[in-house]
Amino acid sequence: MFRSIIESKLQTAERKSNAGRHPIDPVLMFKVMFVQRLYGLSDEQAEYQIKDRMSFRDFLGILTVDDIPDARTIWKYREDLTRCGAYDGLFKRFYEHLQSFGLIVNEGKIIDASFVVSPRQRNTREENNTIRKGEGAGYVGTDDGFTNRGITPMICEKGFRGHPLNEEQKQNNRSKPKIRSRVEYVFGFIERSMGGLVFRGVGIVRAKANVAMTNLTYNIARLTQIYSTIKGG
Repeated sequence: MFRSIIESKLQTAERKSNAGRHPIDPVLMFKVMFVQRLYGLSDEQAEYQIKDRMSFRDFLGILTVDDIPDARTIWKYREDLTRCGAYDGLFKRFYEHLQSFGLIVNEGKIIDASFVVSPRQRNTREENNTIRKGEGAGYVGTDDGFTNRGITPMICEKGFRGHPLNEEQKQNNRSKPKIRSRVEYVFGFIERSMGGLVFRGVGIVRAKANVAMTNLTYNIARLTQIYSTIKGG
């Protein structure tokens, strides 16, 4: 389903002659990137694993070891796909594919927050006033700003010694995991199964392309799970 988009973005120049080795099929290279991103492999690891695993070669449609792209070719293809800006079109085409299954795509915003413990130390009165205003460097602000923007924070509250949670707070905490679990599953799969927590590259353009490929890979993998459930049911 991605062929027309990838070819239109990458194959902008015609070959001057048929001499020499023909370029590798861009869809095959996209499938290499899919496998690479799904398992969190480096370029060198991807080349090795394709050589080593028959299941990878079957998925890619590679019959002989000589047809396996090397690490340098994988790197170049990723760079080309990053520069051509094909990901918007790929996502649009994938959404159309989802709709053909009768699946509804809902879009939203997910924020994965990390909490940083502020240093425990004795501060002066002026420093404490600065911290209360949210101006202290290295300190983390509370979630009060979310509600001012019409956003409902789903952060579970915690009790402290001498300040236990009241019944309303406990009830709110019990209702939040039902929604948080949908988010945590996504991040858990991306971070643990796909190794998506680490990005190897330099520059915001490459980083955005990596995030786009990570999200597209996750959604394709998730579709296979949904499709398997539908077939099994």
